[in-house]
Amino acid sequence: MTAHEPMTPSLGQLSGRTQRIVGAMVDPDERVVAIVHPHWWLVLGPAATFVAASIVAVVLTTFNYALLSLFGLLILGAAVVNMLFRGLQWYFEMLVITDRRVRFSRGVLLRKTSEIPLRHVNDITTQQGIIGRILHFGRLHIDSGDAFGDELITFVPNPIRLRQLLASLEDAQQAGSGGASSAVNTNTDSLSRLERLTILRAGGFLSDTEFERAKSSLLRELDGEQGTRY
Repeated sequence: MTAHEPMTPSLGQLSGRTQRIVGAMVDPDERVVAIVHPHWWLVLGPAATFVAASIVAVVLTTFNYALLSLFGLLILGAAVVNMLFRGLQWYFEMLVITDRRVRFSRGVLLRKTSEIPLRHVNDITTQQGIIGRILHFGRLHIDSGDAFGDELITFVPNPIRLRQLLASLEDAQQAGSGGASSAVNTNTDSLSRLERLTILRAGGFLSDTEFERAKSSLLRELDGEQGTRY
């Protein structure tokens, strides 16, 4: 998912194909927060396998045995098919995060789209192996309980940052759906939202302008709530 930056400030900056897909996946009044493709290792791994298979095929053909040559060609053919399939998989897979839900589109021949509303997200976990920690990719598991099932997304770039983004959006939606019951709760909630905004800016999901705009809106909202109480 390094081909596109996680933060998507404007759909107009994306390709026509991506704009059409995203436009069909979201509502007109829905704000797109991030558009993510799989990490480039999804394609590079099979490409490295193809190079190794080519070397093996060349070595086997030097023995002038038909059976060994056929075996080498089969290995090479399997590597080519695998590389092409992974390339198409990278091209077609897309994770779209909005201010309301998470939508994941996958499939090469048969396209499948699933979604989980943010209000139904119960738990978000990440998994990274040794290579994933080095190259900054991993698995993202979204648990929605019995409502929409679970979603396991592999080859996610910067999964920890993406988990923080989803958590902050979930908190923001929950905060917007209900008011605070006291001044202490309101101040605590506002502080938490401000910390989330700071994390998003530090992680590159918000620009300095977007951060200052959101911060000013949050402070105005807090001043309004305090003025209403007093």
